Amino acid sequence: MDVFETKKYIEKQGLPSFRLRQIKTAYFREGKTSWQQVQNLPRQLRHELEQNLSWFSIKALELQQTPDHSVVKALLELSAPGGRESIESVLLRHKNHYTACVSCQVGCPVGCVFCATGRERFRRNLSAEEIVDQIVFWNNYLRSHRSGHAACRARVGNVVFMGMGEPFLNWESVSEALEIIMQRDCLGISARRISISSCGLIEKIKELAADRRQINLAISLHSALEQTRQRLIPLAKSQSLDSLLAACLEYVQKSGRKLFFEHAFFAGINDGDYEVERLIWWLKQHYLFHLNIIPYNPVSCSDLAGSSPRRIKEIIEILRRERIPHTLRRSFGRRIEAACGQLRRRREVSATQARLRK
Repeated sequence: MDVFETKKYIEKQGLPSFRLRQIKTAYFREGKTSWQQVQNLPRQLRHELEQNLSWFSIKALELQQTPDHSVVKALLELSAPGGRESIESVLLRHKNHYTACVSCQVGCPVGCVFCATGRERFRRNLSAEEIVDQIVFWNNYLRSHRSGHAACRARVGNVVFMGMGEPFLNWESVSEALEIIMQRDCLGISARRISISSCGLIEKIKELAADRRQINLAISLHSALEQTRQRLIPLAKSQSLDSLLAACLEYVQKSGRKLFFEHAFFAGINDGDYEVERLIWWLKQHYLFHLNIIPYNPVSCSDLAGSSPRRIKEIIEILRRERIPHTLRRSFGRRIEAACGQLRRRREVSATQARLRK
């Protein structure tokens, strides 16, 4: 549901403001699945709303989950006109909360060589409605699967923009979605529980540094050497590491918030001694810099191999000796193709092969 369009419609029709509150409650809190289920609205109004506004902008094409229910991945079809497009979204269960990993674009223009989405062409930006609906989808999923998810409160408590797409390249829609996500009478998720993951667009980092909202920022670094990073992230050719570092320092100085750097290690590419030395130099530039080591989920469209467990252990020991703040992230969903774009790519490849066989 497009909250802002619904509000405009309610106001244009001269309806009392409590009607919007009723709609928000039905949509965000009660898990209603259509306008007709909002029984406290007059029948005629339900009919008019159904004719003029969509209730849900996405539907599930495929769901996969790990045996322990810790990860569920959804391939979601978008209902917007202009062709049938699909995106991916992931639900992650932690000890006492759930995190929704959401997409913000169909495809991605950044082109990271280790990412299945990056190997596909960019199709279009998502609307704020399509972004928010991913979280609503997972809340509805948890309501209907309480028995398998009884350990946590059956509601998404954290949101990470780490799915398909670069959030800063669709910042207008992402910003609008953030407003809805944080509104108390909508999803009511605190800014401190929301993370934006970016390849490092310098002007947007500066813009976020001046933002009063306490949203977390994570930068996909993957190398502190210019040539290596450009090899892994082609868009980095237009964003020098010197400029990126200056923007990152400005961010922590203005915001006073910790800045996270995401780093996957690839065998023979960015896990050598000099690479690690430069990475440590980078992280020592400010005490609010924090390294997140991301286990690499191999993708069929890339010949990259993750560093060995032994090498990762060696690197972590060096980080400890140098007193570098770091976290080794859990590997979620390797068995269900949970890396960004894998499920969508497999389905598209299967569809292409089926067409060719005909």
